[in-house]
Amino acid sequence: MMVKFNLAALYESNENIKRLLETTWANRFTSLQLAEIRRGLEQDVDVSVYAIASFDDTQMRWIRKHMQRKLDFRKYTIPSISGEYICEEFHKSIRRY
Repeated sequence: MMVKFNLAALYESNENIKRLLETTWANRFTSLQLAEIRRGLEQDVDVSVYAIASFDDTQMRWIRKHMQRKLDFRKYTIPSISGEYICEEFHKSIRRY
């Protein structure tokens, strides 16, 4: 399933995250999580989807990769779903295409 997005909303959302990274808000994340958030910002991915401290860096990475490939990522935005599971599903999805 192709995920549609609004470019203006994406830009505004990411600009807000960039500003928040310069505040104490960023202290809730590990250095690995912050690296994933910054990668998403560099790649114009809507990081507000996964810039949540309850996601570990592996979960963030695989959600970002789903988003980059325009794959449906919404079912993985539950912190209790492991990064390894998301990774397996990612590889299954790209084999289908």
